Amino acid sequence: AAPCTGGAGGAVSGADGACVFQPRVHVKDNWGYCTGVCEGALAGDACYDGTFEDQSNECDIEKYPSSGNSSTNPWVYYDGKVIVKP
Repeated sequence: AAPCTGGAGGAVSGADGACVFQPRVHVKDNWGYCTGVCEGALAGDACYDGTFEDQSNECDIEKYPSSGNSSTNPWVYYDGKVIVKP
């Protein structure tokens, strides 16, 4: 998420009027496994690109994470936040 907090009462403490970013990374190896957690997925909780087997690609960064109750997320997030003040 990369919200600009825009004034008093922003979502991140001490970041009023600033933009807040949470960096994330995505890596996929040559076997089709990628970073993240995909609970109940093709490969247990690991994320896997099964495009060639059954057309299911849990590593698709355009599709995941989706909103709602999806437990498929091929990203690893930085534990903190980066605050950019004007």
